[in-house]
Amino acid sequence: MTMNPYKAQQAYKTTSIQTASQGRLVVMLFEGAIKFMNQFAEATKARKIEEAHNNSMKAQRIMTELILALDHSKGEEISRIIARAYEEIRVRMITANIRKDVAMVEEIVKDLDAFRTTWNEVFKKVEVNVESPKTQSGVSIKT
Repeated sequence: MTMNPYKAQQAYKTTSIQTASQGRLVVMLFEGAIKFMNQFAEATKARKIEEAHNNSMKAQRIMTELILALDHSKGEEISRIIARAYEEIRVRMITANIRKDVAMVEEIVKDLDAFRTTWNEVFKKVEVNVESPKTQSGVSIKT
């Protein structure tokens, strides 16, 4: 019995997500937002307005999830700063979608990539150091 390649790919994706660490999930969300914003830009250039809109909405939902996932009970000040930065990116996504502004998308993608890179480095260090909760930076993501 052969497996449909699409189903195999979906099964791999599902398994990857279910077994990913908390840190890896955050990085994956940023990767998804970057992917959707790049697809938004391509669809906008091709004048595929509905496709562009749908991709922007996917990226906006990811930013909303990242905002909601922040745990403000730990590292209150820094988590609120991060939440404001995420919200600012989400608002810019909305504006880019309304205006179909590809130049704005390029700036958004740069910011998303900066967060992706930063979180990737943070979580690598945490995994390597296996710090106790009392010595961590105070920023955590609710699971």
